[in-house]
Amino acid sequence: MRSLLDVEGFSPDRVVVVVNGEGGLDDPELEKAVRMLRLPSNVGPAGGFHHGLLEAFADPRTRWAYLCEDDMVLLHLPTPRVAGLVARVESSGQDAVGAVVAFGRKFVPRSGHTVNVVPRRGQPGELSPVDVSTWGATLVSRAVVDAGVLPDADLFFGFEDFDFYCRVRAAGFSVLVDVICARQVAHRQTSAGRDDALRDHRPIDADEPWRAYYLARNYFALTRRHGRRSWFAWHLLYSARRLQLAHSSAERVATLRGVVDGARGNLGIDPRYLREVGERAPATDQSTGIGVPGAEEGPGTAAPAPGTGALPTPEELGPGVVALVLSHNAPQALARCVEAIAAQTVRPGSIIVVDNASEPAVRAEDLGTALPVSVVRSDTNLGPAGGWALAFEELLAGSDDFAWVLDDDIVPDPECLETLLGDARHDPKAAFCFPRSMQPDGTVGEWGSWCGFIVSHHIVEQVGVPRAEFFWWAEDNEYCHWRIPQAGYPRRLVDGAVVQHDAVRQAARVPLWKYYYESRNMLYLHLHVMHRVGWYPRNVTKLVARALVRERGRRLACLRTILLGLSDGAMGRLGMRFPVEPMQEQPRRIPDAR
Repeated sequence: MRSLLDVEGFSPDRVVVVVNGEGGLDDPELEKAVRMLRLPSNVGPAGGFHHGLLEAFADPRTRWAYLCEDDMVLLHLPTPRVAGLVARVESSGQDAVGAVVAFGRKFVPRSGHTVNVVPRRGQPGELSPVDVSTWGATLVSRAVVDAGVLPDADLFFGFEDFDFYCRVRAAGFSVLVDVICARQVAHRQTSAGRDDALRDHRPIDADEPWRAYYLARNYFALTRRHGRRSWFAWHLLYSARRLQLAHSSAERVATLRGVVDGARGNLGIDPRYLREVGERAPATDQSTGIGVPGAEEGPGTAAPAPGTGALPTPEELGPGVVALVLSHNAPQALARCVEAIAAQTVRPGSIIVVDNASEPAVRAEDLGTALPVSVVRSDTNLGPAGGWALAFEELLAGSDDFAWVLDDDIVPDPECLETLLGDARHDPKAAFCFPRSMQPDGTVGEWGSWCGFIVSHHIVEQVGVPRAEFFWWAEDNEYCHWRIPQAGYPRRLVDGAVVQHDAVRQAARVPLWKYYYESRNMLYLHLHVMHRVGWYPRNVTKLVARALVRERGRRLACLRTILLGLSDGAMGRLGMRFPVEPMQEQPRRIPDAR
């Protein structure tokens, strides 16, 4: 409530607090100032938001309702948000907007399960269509409620939010995701990310087995209303998996009962399955502002560690950063990457582009940026391994404290470098900081590749440069996941640092040479470098399965190539040993988020 009043600027009489049975605010004066809607019993989020929306739109002045769960402050959404979001919606030119969510999901049509989606920036109003979302912090239009679309109180808890957004779309309205918000909190969209944010304050799934009942039961209703028959079979498989992973026998019983009641079509509140665990006792004095948007640590705001004095700000570190960009036959992607580097809120001191035998050659004057740009060209395609080895040698030859490492098809969000440096400044010599990488389909990548990470000059001096003899594949795993962490510098994912991966060289068909280098380098890495089995059996199985399933007309050629790669990997024969065709930039893919 304090966040809505003090940060978002709501007038107290424009805030409706729905108390679901017992509870309320711990500040009597605050309770008097806002509008309290006390329900006689706990009707779940479905019933609570049903009554709350009716109360909000009972006022004829209300055009939008900002529907909030009470724990949204713990996810640290960008703030202030509401006024700017409404302005973006109304100026975007999109008709019949029913709801705007903070983070979105799309259905996988065959199975009906959902995947998190984080759209790219640059769309009208920074808004993009999605299928469904959790309640989160959502704008809901009056037109939706006037059309009779309200949360179904009979669902109580579990997929009641998905059902609501499906009915919003079925009524002819669009459900959009706030792209700026979704990208900033991409790390919170997974179940693990949300649990990590809430576990010290609120109960999570492992603490409340009753949730499993409604999740198992209500998916049957969701499928009957909005899905297809194949969803039932997939739901039974997922339910079996949930039984296997259940935290307790109570959770297993709840899941089984939910499946039975869902199959029978039973809905409503089951008195056996209600919340019993309340809010956890705060670990700190609430007067400190911990957990209040605007009070959390951000770039350039953290307090110095005891005895260390003032920490350098990202702005102070920025001139000591050189952006290293590796490029091969991708002029349009390279131009987007360099433009995004130049548009950072904290800019690097210079850019070095390593031109890996592009045709035509990359010229610094064609990149059109005010930042100092130098081009280092190799007339031979050295692959990403050799190209990055050359790039890091340039870092070692210079005086910059940090390298910002980006493939040419990486487009960093404007705050990316500032956010990374905000983390790096705590221990500059140990800086090995990674953003999250949004893929063309909107999914979130958290692996350590050449996707816009920060690494200190000190680390590269200590561990050396990437191994050029790998040529392609696993050179990033060897360097980022093995060699640097083994030297005592763990890879750190930095919340709020986001890049877009355009994947401009992913063609429809995998070139034959990729099968060779993938099989060779994967085996070499595990056998000669890591000396452990690790994930090798799973990966080589996937590689062979891909050749057998996808490569019609050349399965035998692919299998022969894989065997050749495995032989060379086992014998330790590296370098360019298989001919490579030049790769070309593919048209940029901007898929519909649905």
